[in-house]
Amino acid sequence: MGTDIGNKLAGTPGKRVHVGILLAAAVYMVGHAVLGTWLCALLLQASSPFLALMVAVTLVVAFGNVLVAAPLWVYSAITLLRGPRPIVTLPKPVPDLDLPQIIVQVPGRHEASEHVRRSIDSVLGADYPPDRLRVQFIDNSDDDRWTVVARHYQSEPRVRVEHRDGTKGFKAGNLNVGLERLGSFADPERVLIGLLDVGDTFAPKVIRPMATEFVHDERLGFVQGMFRIGNPRDTIISWSDSYVGDAARRFVEGYIAHYGIPTLNGHCVLLRLAALEDSGGWDGSRVAEDWSAGITMMTRGWAGKWVDYEPTDPAMVSTELVPGEITGQQKQKRRWATGGTELAKLHLLEWMRSPLPWNQRFSVFLRLAANFSVLPGFVAQLLFPMWIAAALLGEGPREVLAFGIISALVQNPFMLANTMAALNYARERNWRTAISVVIAYPVQALWRLPLFSHAAVGIIEGLSGSLKDFVITPKSSEDLTVLRTLMSQRLVIGVSLASVVPLIVTLLVQPRRTDLLLLAAISLPILTICALFLVPMSKWISRRFLTRDQTRLSVPPAAS
Repeated sequence: MGTDIGNKLAGTPGKRVHVGILLAAAVYMVGHAVLGTWLCALLLQASSPFLALMVAVTLVVAFGNVLVAAPLWVYSAITLLRGPRPIVTLPKPVPDLDLPQIIVQVPGRHEASEHVRRSIDSVLGADYPPDRLRVQFIDNSDDDRWTVVARHYQSEPRVRVEHRDGTKGFKAGNLNVGLERLGSFADPERVLIGLLDVGDTFAPKVIRPMATEFVHDERLGFVQGMFRIGNPRDTIISWSDSYVGDAARRFVEGYIAHYGIPTLNGHCVLLRLAALEDSGGWDGSRVAEDWSAGITMMTRGWAGKWVDYEPTDPAMVSTELVPGEITGQQKQKRRWATGGTELAKLHLLEWMRSPLPWNQRFSVFLRLAANFSVLPGFVAQLLFPMWIAAALLGEGPREVLAFGIISALVQNPFMLANTMAALNYARERNWRTAISVVIAYPVQALWRLPLFSHAAVGIIEGLSGSLKDFVITPKSSEDLTVLRTLMSQRLVIGVSLASVVPLIVTLLVQPRRTDLLLLAAISLPILTICALFLVPMSKWISRRFLTRDQTRLSVPPAAS
């Protein structure tokens, strides 16, 4: 693809794509309004408590699905009304002497030393004045593995390794210890703090323009850089996520940050130390300390910015490592659900009443409200077999179940976002990536099935404040035996079996009746259990039939 074409099209979804999304949204909303009205009348006339519960939960789940899809629909409409979102232009360069000093903090616990070095080395090799760039590795492992990193960088004056005992304050506890121990390591009057999770990297050329943004805007509190998945060849999970997730961040996150509110993701980001201190620092009592800090900064008058200077240039796009196993994904999504729910519970009303512009307050509401849709969806997953069994046995109208299925499938925001991304890659004539995005989506949809129940647990933890343990997201994949997989997935297997048993009973009661709805319902929990073994099965197939070396921790090819 030529440079001129890339500059014209990169970063901005096309209008026709948004028109299609909005037409689908309009059909969905009109259909829901009509069927929802009918269901409400059915609820008032319900002749049995079971039917009343069936209808009520269906309506709640449908409303939750609307919340999930709302950000995509809202910002599609805004983009059509206000015009295409341009990619962020590079700031005007400044002399090296005017660039601020940067301390990049890398918090870790029980991390592999090669992942730590990967993050630190990405900073040391960055295009930035060496005398103005430092790295802090703050570790709270229970063993002495941190000393391996300390010995490796003992002759590098730009790297300092800190250690603390205990897990109080989660990740924020490590970051606050790092701030307390800055000392002469940095000039507190003029310094930026960078953040990287272990294994993540700053792109070689992105730190300089990100830091330059602060020189031009004295009220800029943080700059969140664009990032992609850095281990796409680790497992089939990271492979599919490298296409679906990267596309979503490039095409969806970009215009949500542009027209709504930029989110501080907690890695691949630079923050002004003065803004962080003004907002109270890192809150160790919050699971999502990064979201909380970023929004608090903006409520205090500091600005936030999301940048995608050259979205197809690997030298300008940072990377993150994602869990390559189901268990790691479950831990990560559970923590995200806990953190988002906790923030909504404690701060949503406060942020809605803050001096933030209305569009940013609305964006915060959409982000946090969508989080709650998981819980009614989990309840529906448990009751789903009972609904089908009742419908087949004549205890309730099948239209109620059909409404729930339409609500879940037709508006699926992930499917819409993925389709939008694939079409935009096609607009750039990047056909290979467009096809890969389409192929990767069903793979991702499969391995996401076992995440649903853990996300629901996260919602409950966020509402009750019961998450007290330091949760680590594993970045390395490992070969799990069938027994270990089964033992680690008791929750998913239990929920799946509880869902499938009523359906099997129904099938036994009516052995001569073949019903596609019943067969489809039975397949869902079976697919969920099968997804638990997706990674080991794909690894076995790869070892058995493929000869290509599966290189790990590699940067995905540029989407250009």
